[in-house]
Amino acid sequence: MSSRNVSTKTTAERLAGLLNTHYAKKTDVSEAISTAISTVYKPGGSLAAESVSNSYLITANEGKVYNLNGNLTLDSTKAAWFVDGASGDVIPSGTNIVVVESTAAYYEETTDTTAQAGTTYYSRSGSEGNYTYTEVEVEDGTDISSEDYYVLVAATYLFDKLAGFIDLSGKADKVSSATDGNIAGLDSNGNLTDSGIAGTDILTASDISDYTENELKALLGIPVDPE
Repeated sequence: MSSRNVSTKTTAERLAGLLNTHYAKKTDVSEAISTAISTVYKPGGSLAAESVSNSYLITANEGKVYNLNGNLTLDSTKAAWFVDGASGDVIPSGTNIVVVESTAAYYEETTDTTAQAGTTYYSRSGSEGNYTYTEVEVEDGTDISSEDYYVLVAATYLFDKLAGFIDLSGKADKVSSATDGNIAGLDSNGNLTDSGIAGTDILTASDISDYTENELKALLGIPVDPE
């Protein structure tokens, strides 16, 4: 059999190159997202639907993003924990929810007539729009009915849904050390692998259209019928 130059079309080779060049790892995408949003949001990890509660709605958790594990159905109580929440709403598993400030902390004049244990009182100075509040030391039980004291009302927080966030659970990983020009394969988890087969080693129908049956068998290692 005469020697032939068997090669594949350039599309297979280009495909391997494009996959290796343009597909990013989940970790790469996650790091890019984390960098972009780190000044606003902080990862809070996975949160089981049945564990969602208002105990998470505190100052220390502001900006924390939780990935919901399991569908969450809101009743009237839970609906009050969410921005635009309504009883009967179902928040699907995989949704990212973030703790956001609902109302900012503010000072208000106290209605206490005697100093209460555990309460911090403030005096106010300055003018409207430019007030300054200074903590004052008052013993518990002291008559403060004639004082203009203020207390700090803590900020309140709610969960908000981040519908625009990307769920990377179905994203395939890129091959870290692929050979240029090789065909991409898939592992059992659906991630990309280097098949070890060069694109130039792939035969197409047009490449072998002028081969005889016996030439093809010989090429594939199949016993050739005697002529």
